Amino acid sequence: VRTLNCALSSHVLISFVFFFNDTATTEIYTLSLHDALPIFRQLLDHKINLKLKTILMTYNRHELFDIEKMAREYGVKFRFDAAIFPCFNGDKTPLKLRVTPEEAIEKEFSDEERLRQWQDFFERYQGLPESDTLYNCGAGLTNFHIDSYGNLQPCLMTNSFKYNLLSGSFPTGWRDVMPRIRKKKAAAGYVCNKCEKRALCGVCPAFFELENGSENVLSEYLCAMGQHRFQVIHINNSKED
Repeated sequence: VRTLNCALSSHVLISFVFFFNDTATTEIYTLSLHDALPIFRQLLDHKINLKLKTILMTYNRHELFDIEKMAREYGVKFRFDAAIFPCFNGDKTPLKLRVTPEEAIEKEFSDEERLRQWQDFFERYQGLPESDTLYNCGAGLTNFHIDSYGNLQPCLMTNSFKYNLLSGSFPTGWRDVMPRIRKKKAAAGYVCNKCEKRALCGVCPAFFELENGSENVLSEYLCAMGQHRFQVIHINNSKED
């Protein structure tokens, strides 16, 4: 903890998938709530800035608000994500744990502050100019991932572009290899770059590839969540007007 305290100048994101009854299956997570909370408290005691995240799924849907309440009691920021994707080996079993897009957005917008943040975000980013590139996110621009084999990647989700740091340097990989993802063109007929709601769905070609086998074939699940966010925001804006 002392090392962390010296090394970190911003924050640590703690991502837990747990249940309050403290029962677990090894396929879902590795730390029980009983094991995780002492670590969490120790980091707080040493003044490490923390954020708490969990994955919304069918197994913990009924406990989401309890988890959020716990985060408030500890005074840390909280967020959750319902966009479960397949395993990197192609196994799609995790998709069975998804809640419906409707339920995900209902829970997301049950918090007025989250709704307001999404409204502000959409206000800023709607009407983005159409792009012919495939990746228009922070991958290889502000984000990167290094796997356990020393491979530098633009993000966790894709290994199409990678550079081995065991045989080279980070500056070389970051400067010469990572920018290639930003230049990859979308295929003809790729619909997401033309969609007015693309700021609301979390559009991710790497996610698409894991789910559908192609970076150019959208995820119906992400698309549905974007549609529901748009509908709620539109209705709420109409009420305010």
